[in-house]
Amino acid sequence: MTDRGLLKIVLICGGPSFERGVSINSARSILDHLQLFDVQISSLYVDTNKRFYRLDLHHLYSNTPEDFDYLLSLDDGLSVAELQTELKTCDLVYPLIHGIYGEDGELQSLLEAYNIPFIGSSSGSCARMFCKWSATQYLKQLAFETWPCTLLDLKNPSEQITQFLSKYGKVILKPTLGGSSLGVHVATCEHSAHTAIHSITKKYGHSILLEAYCKGSEFTVIVMDHSKGPVALLPTEVELKSSELFDYRHKYLPSEQTHLHCPPRYPAQTVNTIQEEAEQLFKAFDMRDYARLDGWVVEGKIYWTDINPISGMEQNSFFFIQASRLGLSHSEALAYVMNHALSRYSLPSLMLKSCPEKIKVPVLMGGRTVERQVSLMSGANVVFKLHASCQYEAVPYFLDEQDKVWPLNAIHLVSHTTQEINHLFAKQHQIRIGIATSILTLRRRLGLRDIELTEIVPITQPISLNDFCRKIRRSDNALVFIALHGGMGENGYLQNLLNHYAIKHNGSGPQASQLAMDKYAFGLAVNRFQIPKLSALPKLKVETRARPASYWSYITSILSATEIILKPQSEGCSFDIYMCSSEREFDSVLEEKPNQIFIAERYIQVDSLYAIDKQIVHEVFEGWFELTVVVWESSGEYEVMPPSITIAKNKILSEEEKFQGGTGINLTPPPPHLISLNQRKMIQDSVKILAQKCRFKDYCRIDLFFNHLTNDMVIIEANTLPALTASTVLYHQMLGGKIKRNPREMLEACINKQISAEFVGD
Repeated sequence: MTDRGLLKIVLICGGPSFERGVSINSARSILDHLQLFDVQISSLYVDTNKRFYRLDLHHLYSNTPEDFDYLLSLDDGLSVAELQTELKTCDLVYPLIHGIYGEDGELQSLLEAYNIPFIGSSSGSCARMFCKWSATQYLKQLAFETWPCTLLDLKNPSEQITQFLSKYGKVILKPTLGGSSLGVHVATCEHSAHTAIHSITKKYGHSILLEAYCKGSEFTVIVMDHSKGPVALLPTEVELKSSELFDYRHKYLPSEQTHLHCPPRYPAQTVNTIQEEAEQLFKAFDMRDYARLDGWVVEGKIYWTDINPISGMEQNSFFFIQASRLGLSHSEALAYVMNHALSRYSLPSLMLKSCPEKIKVPVLMGGRTVERQVSLMSGANVVFKLHASCQYEAVPYFLDEQDKVWPLNAIHLVSHTTQEINHLFAKQHQIRIGIATSILTLRRRLGLRDIELTEIVPITQPISLNDFCRKIRRSDNALVFIALHGGMGENGYLQNLLNHYAIKHNGSGPQASQLAMDKYAFGLAVNRFQIPKLSALPKLKVETRARPASYWSYITSILSATEIILKPQSEGCSFDIYMCSSEREFDSVLEEKPNQIFIAERYIQVDSLYAIDKQIVHEVFEGWFELTVVVWESSGEYEVMPPSITIAKNKILSEEEKFQGGTGINLTPPPPHLISLNQRKMIQDSVKILAQKCRFKDYCRIDLFFNHLTNDMVIIEANTLPALTASTVLYHQMLGGKIKRNPREMLEACINKQISAEFVGD
């Protein structure tokens, strides 16, 4: 215990596996939800060489470890003695390393050697679970059904591959020592199988499991420990609509191609059997506290394939999805697991912070734009962040594709997509019945109080957007936090509507929002402002209908370019953006999007930047970098945050790299050898002038190209309601501002401004 009597919790994340990005996501999520308790939290990071570092908590809001790995290269890390001292001063360690080192028992063995209390299974238990081949053999000994598989003979694999292909037609190859999503390949012939082998051995460097391809239904189930025995929660069924594998991308990036069903669409007896067998496996492997077990249902039979001693703990992970079906919030579910571990070491349970009555703040998310999935991520993240606030209680609402507004609760907020939310609304009666059969039993087995089913699955109906505004107007604080992206959320429509009802809101007013959303008009405005060294590229409107002959030649001639970027005139910043270097590519885009109005502009080739072994490798082409700059406005005063330099794997920054934790790399601020301190100040000063002239309010994000050789700046676009997803660069930069605000503090400050201000229309 600390001097103040607080429990000291240490999160250990990172690790040598390719899942270290997911590990950062898990640690960040745990950090958010522990804010509700009287605890002292610190973090240790393990690099790819298994070296420990003290990690500032703000680094947990990074997209990837590469965001800060280059900073760690300046530090030697903790010595063995320093690590032991660091661990000895904590009350409880939460291991959050996925894959090798975190789940194979090695980290747990170190903690056991130091006699450090920790959450999760012992080193011996983890070792038995982690190797897929060994775990399968143990499952067979226990008389559980296992899917046909064999350990591949890497010296002479052809015979085994031919045998499996002839028998099953299609095979799966995956590393035996790895997570459940990375390095998994489908092969339909011997050539593709050998290609997969080469890819796996090159990247993972260890043995390979060869499996028959499964055409059944995939599921996953969380098991939570209790003093009277383990309790398996309601399983989640994974429905893939257009893919052969539930791979890393489908698991961690919201996609309409994946639908998660909880409860699953299985017969009651199948669900009961999954739960019973999961609990038996939890005991057989001598697990502790919690675990995630994956398997398949094939023709009524249950096959177990993966046992994960450390479940992913992202905001909408399987753990939190299944906990929500019990009526448990993220903090409550997390506290349950942690308190079970604390009791094992005779330590006191977590204590909630004492908070006064909170002010309710409606948060609106969803919509019908192509950015609706990002909006869901943003809105849910705002709700989760504010859950730990002692000032505000976020009340979530969902705007559907018919512009109807629905109230949301916990089971909606852990959904991966807006389609899943729509499904929950459409099937709310059936889902209530599916949960009702087991919810009371499960809660009692876990020692939880009985609750009404309406607290978990309320039967709700939507209201019109105007009725929603009237409802908010009648509340004590007429305020809406907008978490929409694109469309009516950023083009001024919603801002005008809220102004009509005298409802305060975050972000800019109608005129500034409309200007920023229209990329053509915004480009003209930027050039009209005549800010030194700052401009926008010449742009052409491209009509997809009735386009003239030689359209490509005309556009490239006017723009003096051989490669052009096509982007929607009035849409978000990451969708439907195309780079065209030929007439064929250009025509293909216009035919694919017949109703879209595009803006064409010259493609700018940025310098090549790579993050390799904690070092930033820079190859100069023309001197251009892509930067993101966050602006914070309060009472007419503007602060421009230290910029972030973005590193894209391909020519255009992808949706994953921009919004999904564990993918894109953003260096905040850029290292001085890339952009000097004087250049950084010049960028911030110029962006400040731009934000003032545009009358942006609260906060915004401005993307631009900067030439480090000439100091020229080319504005890409401005976002008046930038994404507030779990690891957005907005959070990185706010933590680097004059007043360092963590994400919750930033959201509170934004709401404070609205609460305290008199209503003023645009």
